[in-house]
This record gives sequence, C-alpha cells and structure tokens, in this order.
Amino acid sequence: MHYDGDCMRLSSLPKSAGIYRIICLETGVSYVGSTNNFYLRAYGHQCRLRGDRHGNVHLQRVWNKYGEGNFTFEILERIKNYTGEFLAKREWYWVRKLGGLESLFNMAIPGESPTLGRQLSEETKCKISRALTGRKLKPYHIKAITEANTGRIVTEEHRRKLSLALKGRTISQTAREKLRQAHLGKKPTVKTRKKMSKFQSEYASTEKGRAQKAKAGHASWATEELREKHIARVSKEYPAFIHKDTGEIIPMGKNLGAMCRERGLDPAHMGRVARKVPKFKSHKGWKLLE
Repeated sequence: MHYDGDCMRLSSLPKSAGIYRIICLETGVSYVGSTNNFYLRAYGHQCRLRGDRHGNVHLQRVWNKYGEGNFTFEILERIKNYTGEFLAKREWYWVRKLGGLESLFNMAIPGESPTLGRQLSEETKCKISRALTGRKLKPYHIKAITEANTGRIVTEEHRRKLSLALKGRTISQTAREKLRQAHLGKKPTVKTRKKMSKFQSEYASTEKGRAQKAKAGHASWATEELREKHIARVSKEYPAFIHKDTGEIIPMGKNLGAMCRERGLDPAHMGRVARKVPKFKSHKGWKLLE
C-alpha cells in the first residue's frame, strides 16, 4: 500500500487528524475513514490486511484478490481542532460525496458502527484469548509501534491516572514466575545499562532515593535515625551455619553482610535462613547449625 498514489512510504504520513480513504486502483472503489493519527491508522489497516484479519470483509477480499501493490492511502481532509463527533460528521460528508455506502467498501454510517457497544460473551473472549496467545508481532509492526511512541510526552495528569490505576494491584505468584522465566538469561544492552545508570544517579539525589539507600545499607544516610538502625543491624550477632555437602562451618559472628560478601553469598537470603523463614531452609548449601 502506497501513500497518495506514489511510492512514498507510509512512515511519511503525518501524525495528525482528519479524513482519509484507501483506494483499490484496479476497481476504483474506496474505503473512507476518520482518525486522530493518519500514521497509526494507515499502519493499523496495513497490518490487519496483511494478516488477513481486517474487520471489513469486503476490503479484505479485494486486497487478497488484487494484492497490496494495487492499494493507495490518500488524505482527503486534515482537521486541527476536532472532536469525535465532528470527525464522524466530516467522514459522513466524504462518504456521501464519494457516492454513498453503495459505492464504497464502508459497511456502516460513521459513528453508528454495528459493533459499537456490543458486549462479548465469556466464550467469545476465551476464543479471542486463545487465538492471540503466543502470537508474535512482525518486525514491521514492532517498528510502527516504536516510531509512533518515539518522542511521546506523558503529561503529569496521565502519570497521576496511571499511578492511581496501579495502586493496590498485586501480582500473582503465577505471573511472577512467568516474568522470571521470561527474563532468565537476558542481558541489558550497553545503551540500556547507561539509561539505568543515569536514572539511578538522578533518583539517588531525591529524598525518597536517599531513604531507600539508607535502608539498604549505603553510606549516605537520609537521617541519623536510619544510620543508627543500620549500625544496630550490622552489629547484631548472626548464628553459626554449616554446609550440608562439605560440612564446613561458619562460626557465630557480627556483620552478616560483610561475611556474605567475603563468601559470595546473598545477605538477604542468609538473613532469612538465620531468622528461620519457612521457605528459606538453606542458601547455596548453607543452613543453620543446630
């Protein structure tokens, strides 16, 4: 599918609102639509048509018959200040101007889609879920999504709404395990590591960041109280451990974190073993010396 009848790529489409049409060059019949983003809408149509899953069966059949090269995407009208209702009115104007529904691929009057507001049954939802499970996006689809979100600015109001929507949300153990399995063996790229480092540096200078660093045992303390709590924690004696395979014993001592660093152990896990947390009987073979 081309843009305006020539060989221009769809990526050159503007990300603005207006009315468009998709023309079949072999038959001259068009599909008219409205959008708030020409670029995203064109790629959406293209992806669904290529995947033989477009909602408009008439357009899909003609696409399958004549091939992608015989279709062009044309902008009919650009609109700056708009509402959903106004876009629907302008779309209907162009539908009538181009001959009405009888002369186009369109199946319904704009704003009166036959599927608008339709409630899907649980059985239909399950079928859709099974059909989409395991499906991977094609490279050109991923590229389109990336380009569409590049430079996107999320407003403070939007951030606030996202925060409220996620508050109190809990992730099930099944979901946690899936996330863990999906990230096993993944290594961040150099670019990603630089971004992570920059974020951590900026976050560490905030009040919340300093408090978290203090809680984790870092040197820069947010308050004297947190510093005293840390000193009390590291000064506390830890019990003796024994390795269940080698029989080696770690005697009682102070500063569990220092001991763990010397032996390449995780202080958090060893702390749970020391506190006899039910799910943490041992760590790397080390268990409590009874």
